[in-house]
Amino acid sequence: MLENMSSLLRDGYHLEVVGQSAEALKLMSIPAQRSRALVLLGDAQAALGAQLKAVEAYTRAMKLASPNEQELLVPKLRSVILHLSPEEVQMLAQRARTTFPWITFCSRPACSMRGRAGLRRRSSF
Repeated sequence: MLENMSSLLRDGYHLEVVGQSAEALKLMSIPAQRSRALVLLGDAQAALGAQLKAVEAYTRAMKLASPNEQELLVPKLRSVILHLSPEEVQMLAQRARTTFPWITFCSRPACSMRGRAGLRRRSSF
């Protein structure tokens, strides 16, 4: 299923990836697979302009990902955060303290290596 979603995403069928993601997540029990499905979902949502939904998908993926995979997700997450509208930034800020406790780190334009290491340390959310 992940290969199919990846192929659809590569070919520009973003809505199909979003549609298949719910079923994929139901069928997958291995955290690494679920994380990958959520990354593909976030990529599709970002391509469709649904930046806030992409932040949510990437955040869910971060919770399931290994530290090395988290490191690879940081640039994607930062990119969608930087493309949020002012209204979406407000919505994200309201939820950040409880849902995304590390979001202020990722939203900074310059994400230092020291900060990324801190993100890994705080990844037990």
